[in-house]
Amino acid sequence: MELRAHWNGKRTIHSSYYIGADWLEKGKLAVYIEPKLNSEERSTDFYRMLFDGLSNEDIGDHFSSVFDMKTGEPEIELPHQLDLLTPLLVYQFLKIMKAIVSKGLKKSYYPVTEDLNNRIKGKIMIPRQIRQNNLKNRPLHHICQYHEFGINGLENRILKKALNFALRYLNSFRLKEHRPVMEALTNYITPAFETVSDSAHINDIQNIRINPFFKEYREGLRLAKMIFQRYGYNINTIETRGKTVKVPPFWIDMSKLYELYVLSKLRKESYGRFIKFQVKGKYGYPDFLLCLEGSKAVIDAKYKPRYHEKYEGSDIRQLSGYARDRGVLKALGITAESADAAVVDCIIIYPLRDDNTSGSLALDALKGIAIDDFTKFHRKSVELPFLKARDI
Repeated sequence: MELRAHWNGKRTIHSSYYIGADWLEKGKLAVYIEPKLNSEERSTDFYRMLFDGLSNEDIGDHFSSVFDMKTGEPEIELPHQLDLLTPLLVYQFLKIMKAIVSKGLKKSYYPVTEDLNNRIKGKIMIPRQIRQNNLKNRPLHHICQYHEFGINGLENRILKKALNFALRYLNSFRLKEHRPVMEALTNYITPAFETVSDSAHINDIQNIRINPFFKEYREGLRLAKMIFQRYGYNINTIETRGKTVKVPPFWIDMSKLYELYVLSKLRKESYGRFIKFQVKGKYGYPDFLLCLEGSKAVIDAKYKPRYHEKYEGSDIRQLSGYARDRGVLKALGITAESADAAVVDCIIIYPLRDDNTSGSLALDALKGIAIDDFTKFHRKSVELPFLKARDI
């Protein structure tokens, strides 16, 4: 968000492609920015964009750039339906947890402290033994600490604690049509963590070393920490009723989220397996490459509804550069010998229904409408999902 001062003394706020809530005057005056295509009759179905966008398995670290949460600042009170931060956190956490469960929970040695009767295992904890047994005339009992090997290690206990937060939140999730998506994930995850304790101290996260084989744990623990911060480390602060909710200041990059949403739509088409995402060229990273023999294209998602009426020269220059980047051409399967003669199709996708073309992304409709001022340039709309006002 940018605050601009004008010559007449007025100041205006420009949010670019970001939505969310933040303080203009900390603790006194807050601002909430909603998606630019919202209206009184309908609102952008953020949840559908989120669920579809995160269904892509190869988004990797790209998701971390979608949103930012400002911890340590006063919370902002919002109507319950405007809390876009929490479902984003919870859903991504559950997706990572599903990946962890699919691979298998990490096993490790972890300390166990137990009051054993008439036997000793490991080492006796002298101070506690004296306080809890000797002074109470229990000579046959011994407070022992020993190590066991299993899934009840520190990492899994922290994840279980965050999972309990997520389950508590889902009890208050209001949009019934989207509940099955969340419930399918929790039904898959919960049995695997049934025997894992949720006894863990949050500060222990920083002392954990992640085995490269269990790389999903790094993202899972990062999101777990954000969920704890979101609720002030207290599960009892999760609201189950009420029309308002308190959230820390947050921003969501709708251009990034729209990019992931478009990727999910492209992947559902018959040519979806030929779509490459964020391939590194010699200079930059085009959003998508269509690498189908006979139909090669550089595709870019722009969260700019004005493409319905006009194009932007800077975007044309950007895609033109990608279409001539030898690294990108190599990824498209165009050899160095034929690169000089190749003119690759460039397609700009934007969020509005096109009156002149079908909303389908099928191969024969993908090019949409030609931008006549340039060779092999096209624009194609992919409308955002919406909820009607009565469903919000």
